[in-house]
Amino acid sequence: MKVLIFGSSAHLTFNITRLAIALKKTGLDVTVMSTKNEEQPGLVVELFNNSIRWYEIKPVDKIFSLNWFSVLFKLMQILKYERWDVIHSNCFRHLILSYFACKFLKCKNTKLFVTIHTTFHGTKLEELVLKIEKVILLLTKAKAIAVANDTRIKLIQVGVSPQKVVAIPNGIDLEYLDKAISTNHSYIKNSSYLNIVNVGALIPRKGQEYLIYVAKLCKEHNVPVIVRIVGEGFLRPTLMNMIKKYQLEDRVFLLGRILEYSKLYQILSESDIFVFPTKAELLPFAVLEAMAVGKPVIATNVGGIKEIIVDHVNGILVDALEEKDLSKYIFYSLLELYENEQLRLKIGESARKTIEEKFSLQVIANKLKNEYENTLLRK
Repeated sequence: MKVLIFGSSAHLTFNITRLAIALKKTGLDVTVMSTKNEEQPGLVVELFNNSIRWYEIKPVDKIFSLNWFSVLFKLMQILKYERWDVIHSNCFRHLILSYFACKFLKCKNTKLFVTIHTTFHGTKLEELVLKIEKVILLLTKAKAIAVANDTRIKLIQVGVSPQKVVAIPNGIDLEYLDKAISTNHSYIKNSSYLNIVNVGALIPRKGQEYLIYVAKLCKEHNVPVIVRIVGEGFLRPTLMNMIKKYQLEDRVFLLGRILEYSKLYQILSESDIFVFPTKAELLPFAVLEAMAVGKPVIATNVGGIKEIIVDHVNGILVDALEEKDLSKYIFYSLLELYENEQLRLKIGESARKTIEEKFSLQVIANKLKNEYENTLLRK
């Protein structure tokens, strides 16, 4: 079976690269199309090293751009002789281009898929975006891959046929992750404090301000913690002001964006607890990655997170609806794990097992392959 994986609208991401390699391992003939912009250096080379063809296209991150015609023309040129059985887009813009390419070339047997991971989840625009996505899905006759069952249900509620949407979550490449962690020999654990890590863009939805206030509560109650926040965004000045206001310069550190995933995984492996106080989310890679390195996660019970975490089994869930008391709930959960090391280790072990059984990238790749095959059988 020949499969084209379309990258995101602006660049080739680490996770799309890993997915393409995982699909290749299932026996599929995989091609990737993306811009030459790489999320981290060496992704295109890695595709070539795994015998995956790669074609460069221009970005279509701007709605009004001549790049749309350039990408459509190149896609049609290659589709003439590649004749993929499946074109799997990772954004609706590429889905639309795939639809018109197949329409113009009369590729009736090529099946279209699109992964839905909308950034409007949990916002006032969510329902409108879902309705727009429904119209595009009806037009293109594509099958939607929702990364969270929560999204699948919402799509069905706005009128998408249950047969045209399936929930298949994000997956973690455990082989890559374990290798990255095993090479981290320089870190020496300081047992005098808890190492807390958060990963996410510095934007209001991610809720890092709650974590900084948690650090303030820890200071007031003599709970020794170091908080490291990985990510970048326009809220950095606001968060820096909070750190200064609460005199937490020796406890809270904004590390900026980490471009290399191997280094990110090492930072996660050095932590004791991962805290994710987001206000709205689908199924975040950050939570999966923290669980994959065997760390207990304290997270809000929103979106797809509650599909990953079972409270006090493989993580701890706090109620995001109680926004004014969110920092206190996180602090109490943190205190519980601080005072009970056995529980902390038990939850971490259970978290890793959850990823191995349900969210390993190879497990996810096999699910996608089965979905491709079943869809092709319904010609």
